[in-house]
Amino acid sequence: MPVHSIYILNAQDKVLFRKHLDAKWRLISHIDDRLQWERVLYRNTRNKSPALPGASQFFQEREINVVYQGFYDVVVFLAGTDECDEMTLTDLLVVVQELLCLACGGKKKISAANASVESEFLHKDGGAFAKFSIYVDHMMPHGFVASTNVDLIDKLAKGKPVV
Repeated sequence: MPVHSIYILNAQDKVLFRKHLDAKWRLISHIDDRLQWERVLYRNTRNKSPALPGASQFFQEREINVVYQGFYDVVVFLAGTDECDEMTLTDLLVVVQELLCLACGGKKKISAANASVESEFLHKDGGAFAKFSIYVDHMMPHGFVASTNVDLIDKLAKGKPVV
C-alpha cells in the first residue's frame, strides 16, 4: 500500500518534518512542486481545527487521501494513494505518533505536563529528528508499509537482532 507523504507541522503551520515516500514524488527536485502540495494541505485544513488530540480528520485531493490529527503541540499529516483509505491511514497515523513519541521521549514517553513534541523533536540530545527519520524508513521503505510493530521498528533502527 503506497504511502505518499508524512508531514509534521507546528501550531504556526511551519513544517518540522517532511518526507515524500511515493517514488514519483521523491524524484521531484523542484521546490515549487513541494510548495504546491503544502498549499493543498493548508487550503484543505486552514478552517478546521486539527489540534484536537485523538480526533483524526480526513480529506481527499485528486487520488491522494490525507488523514491528519493534532498530537500534543504538533499536527501530523499522513497521505496515501491507491488502497490507503481513511481507516488504513488512521491506523498508520497511530503507529507514526507512537514512533514520534518514542523518538522524542524514549521509553519514558512524553508526559502530559511536559507536552512539547516540537521542542523535543528539534532540540533533543541524541537527535529525535534523526531517530524519527530512521523509524519511518524502517516502517515504510519506499512508501510500502513493512511493519507496524513499534518494538520491532525500534530494534531494527538500533541495529539489534530481532530474534
